[in-house]
Parts: sequence; C-alpha cells; structure tokens
Amino acid sequence: MMPAPRAREQASKLDDGFALDLLRSIRCGLIITDHAAAIRFINEQARQILDLDPEVREGKPAGEALAAHPHLARLLLAAPSMSTLPDRAEAEIRTRDRRGRTIGYTLSRVCASDGSPRGTALFFKDLTPIEHQEAQARLRERLTELGAMAAALAHEIRNPLAALELSTTLLRRRLGDGSAEAKLACTLQEQIRRLSATVNHSLDYVRPVDLTLATANVTELIDLALDEAVPADGSGNVTLVRRFPAEPVVLRADPIRLRQAFANLARNAVEAMERTGGVLAIEVQAAPDGCWIRFTDSGPGIPADIRDRIFAPFFSTKPRGSGLGLAWCRKVVDAHGGILDVESEPGKVTVFSIRLPAAVSTPVAIPTGETLHEAQDTSCRG
Repeated sequence: MMPAPRAREQASKLDDGFALDLLRSIRCGLIITDHAAAIRFINEQARQILDLDPEVREGKPAGEALAAHPHLARLLLAAPSMSTLPDRAEAEIRTRDRRGRTIGYTLSRVCASDGSPRGTALFFKDLTPIEHQEAQARLRERLTELGAMAAALAHEIRNPLAALELSTTLLRRRLGDGSAEAKLACTLQEQIRRLSATVNHSLDYVRPVDLTLATANVTELIDLALDEAVPADGSGNVTLVRRFPAEPVVLRADPIRLRQAFANLARNAVEAMERTGGVLAIEVQAAPDGCWIRFTDSGPGIPADIRDRIFAPFFSTKPRGSGLGLAWCRKVVDAHGGILDVESEPGKVTVFSIRLPAAVSTPVAIPTGETLHEAQDTSCRG
C-alpha cells in the first residue's frame, strides 16, 4: 500500500471534478458502495451491462438497487466481512428483457489514507461476446468431425436407399392398387423416403454455411417467414402479434437463410401450441449495432432437464422430428455473427431471442472435407 503521506500528496493533485471524470471514463462497469453497502457511484457502462432501471440512483442500499441481480447484491453486502475478496471471478446475470449474460468481475476494498476501510468497488466486464466466440470455435470443431463422418456414411446409406425405393416402386406397380400387399409396399416406400430425408437433412446441416449477403429488411423477412410457417386459415387457434418498430430495420445479411431460420422458429412455436392454442408474439428491437428479434409463444414451455439440449444436433421431442431444426437455426445465426438463445417457463412462456449485428464481417464457413449434395429443401424442421 502507498504510504499515507504520499497517498495524500497524490490525492491532492486530483480535484473532485477530475476524479469524477476519471471514474466515469473507466471502460468497464464500476459500482462503488460505502461501508454500509449503500451505492455511492455507478458509471454508465455498469448501467448498460446490467440493464439497470433508470430509477436506480446513488444513495440506495445495494440490496435494493441491485434487486434484479441478487448475486452481485450479496457480494457487495458481504464484502466488508470477507477476508479475501473475489478476483477475476465470473457470474451469470439476467437482464430485464430476459437476456442472459456472463460477466467477469473483481471486488476491491476502498480504503482511506490510513488504511481503514471505507467501502467496496465492483469492477466488471461483459464476457458474453468472448463466450460466443469460444462457442463458435467449439461448434466448428464438432462440425468438422461430424461432416467427415457424414460424408463417409452418405455413400454407404444413400445408394442402398435409392435401390430400395426403386424396387418398392416397381413392386407397387406389379401389385396394383387396393390389395393388402400394395398397402404394405406403400408404407415401406414412405418409410424409405423418410429415412432418405433424414440423411439429406443431416448432410445439409454439416455442409458449410456459405452466406449470400445483401441488404435485408428484417421485418419484411419475418412477414415472409410467417406466411410460410403459419397456416393462412388460422388453424390451431394461434394468434399472431407483431411488435415492429416504425422505421425499417435493415441489415447486411443473407435474406434467404434468415427467412428460413425465422420460419423454422415460427413453425416450432405454432406446433407447440397446436393443441391448446395461444399467442405467438414476434418483437423486433433496433440497436445501434444491429437488432434483437424475439419469438415468444404461450405454449407448454420447455422442461428444464432438456433445455440445454434443444440446440444439439439430432435431439428432438417430436415423433417425426429430425432433431436438426433448431441446431440448423443456431448455425445460421452463428454464421451471421449473431447469438440465438432460449428462455422458458414451463406452462407459461418460451422466448427464442436472436441478436444480429448490422453487418457480417467474416461469414462462418465450417469445412467438412468434402462437397456434399445439394438438398432440395434447406429449411429443416426440428
């Protein structure tokens, strides 16, 4: 610690205005509390990262000011009695609009010149972009391995399937229509085609995402996706609610890929509510560097024990699902440099959130080691 006389000398060179400007200019989030754990200072970066209510002001107790972030509130309340404060730790937080974030933080004591404690300073940064980059790197590695395996299996599976379908077609012609044997042959042919479609979707998933970039109006793409995914007759008793900004939200992106991803998310929501009916709300929120898109449905929700698996390839809760729909959606969003996440309260609501940047700097192309076939339909269903 700096000797007390020297510390006083250094401090005397900084007037209150300069010191305040210094605190405001710090590039990470900063919250300072006094010895009674009341908020003394919050900089603008902290408000943005934590998405704090504008009513949160200096002077409020930390427990009240940070009620939306109980873990951070407990840290600041317990700090005065801690013998060792956390350094370079991480925590998961949830903002008011239900977005999940990972922050890295450090706690530091605020001491007087004589060494007596006066409060606590919490320094933190948003690590979500770093976490996303690491997740993309892991995805590339997994898909490279998966692509090599899929390409090898394609030759071993697709040729026999083609021969089986041809033989079944010839058999149906010989048997004619109406007989029990013809019905069995028809069922066999349907199952062969289903298996062939699964193989095609699998190969399409592991193929690199080559984006064709153009100027894209997000709300127009969502309208097109809804026309494709939601029955025009309103079957299923699903009510659509659009919450779009007055001004167009324009991105540099691949319009076809995004429309397919939006359609898949809408279709999944409608199918989740087809028994009970409900509301599908689509919200678009412009941001300085892109936009947020949220698909919120009032369906049965996603059980907590499978929530972490729904984006995994080949995982599905549908009897005839390929398990590639949501995995493919995330892959498209990742290729745009965006983020796709989900929050769900069983029996109440499910929210799929998409964060898209204003422009794609480097499209993600995940090599598979072999050029695979062109699938007839690239809009997969989970």
